[in-house]
Amino acid sequence: MTLIIILICIAVEKFTPTISQFRHYHWLKPYMLWFRRACPNLDGTITLLLILIPLIILGVVILSSINLLLWFLLSIAVLCYSIGPKNNATQVTDYTDAAERGDTEAALHYANELHPYRHEMTKIEQANQYVINTILTNTCERITAVLFWFLILGPLGALLYRCNQQLIHYSQSEDCEELQEAAQRLHTILNWLPARLTAMSYALGGSMSDAWQNWRCYQTEWAQAYGDDNCGILVCSGLGALQIEVNSRENDLQNIQCALALANRAIIIWITLIAVLTLAGLS
Repeated sequence: MTLIIILICIAVEKFTPTISQFRHYHWLKPYMLWFRRACPNLDGTITLLLILIPLIILGVVILSSINLLLWFLLSIAVLCYSIGPKNNATQVTDYTDAAERGDTEAALHYANELHPYRHEMTKIEQANQYVINTILTNTCERITAVLFWFLILGPLGALLYRCNQQLIHYSQSEDCEELQEAAQRLHTILNWLPARLTAMSYALGGSMSDAWQNWRCYQTEWAQAYGDDNCGILVCSGLGALQIEVNSRENDLQNIQCALALANRAIIIWITLIAVLTLAGLS
């Protein structure tokens, strides 16, 4: 049943990209701010737990009190809601269309929508490299990590992963520094294994030897350039799988399409592995 739910949700994500318009987490922001006002002097980690624990309890109560059919339908709805929240392929297409017609301003805007950048970016060549890196990290954060926690904890695991990630953005915009740091620490923990499994998927879906070589050299050569080892390993192994130099400044639109194709192959590898585990009775 888990495999069927995942297949349905991936198909929905692939063939109905407009579903991203319905993935709103606006309810989470006032919920977070209410806790901050009610407990202004609490440590960020405790505040994060107080925010997430009621969601866990509510989810457990709902999921344990419904029949199998409703659980199946609710699981599909929750997993579809937790993926994303935006569609990678649609956003990349918007970027490449703008870049192809020479609209640098629009292209940079779409690059920023994929993942907000915090440094000056004025050239398409810079944006191309940024978009490739973002595709490689977003595949994990938007899809494979969600699937991983769905497999481990069910629909509640997928939802909690996404809610915690959204809390990072909301706490940053509201200057809740301690809460943001706590949510970021939890996000790093939750991403540790999914990021490495996704990096392995890149290796299987591209040039395996180059991907492994970049992964082995990551700590000694590129770790200082990345603030997060999860993202760094995803980018370096992904670029290796694509046979692109890590510090290349010659990335073009064709490389972006290759990165998107690699991300799609990685997802197919995940689904294949889940199918094998399901048939073996391990999932």
